[in-house]
Amino acid sequence: MPGAGSSRPPGPAPDGVRIVTSDDLLKADTLPKSVVVVGGGAVGVEFASMFHDLGTTVTLLEYLPAIVPLEDREVSQALERSFTRRGIRVITKARFDTAKVDVEKDGICVVVGPEGGATEELRAEQMLVATGRAANLEEIGLESTRVVV
Repeated sequence: MPGAGSSRPPGPAPDGVRIVTSDDLLKADTLPKSVVVVGGGAVGVEFASMFHDLGTTVTLLEYLPAIVPLEDREVSQALERSFTRRGIRVITKARFDTAKVDVEKDGICVVVGPEGGATEELRAEQMLVATGRAANLEEIGLESTRVVV
């Protein structure tokens, strides 16, 4: 299908149950009680905010020093303050071993912390991989044009 889909970074593959993409969550019939959102860009913060407002406990992990890193610093700081006031936990400079995300019967477990710093164990019903979107250029007829992809 043309358009865009969730990008797939290295690490645990989304299974649609415990490790999910934004596409999976939009199709879900029920809300998770808790979610760890990996990625503090546009998709990650949108879903973190939405799920918090619907009653889900949310922890947002961002690899970089600030959420929404493509926005002005003031915007990032204001959004992080807002999230914190609302009860959304934000962890920036977050590091975790993607190969060591434990998928369990009732959720996920991941050990996270700043690079070289103290780590902590996070547990949640689901992990949302919100690390961006990727163009889906399959079967849209580009081969019959002079467009170079």
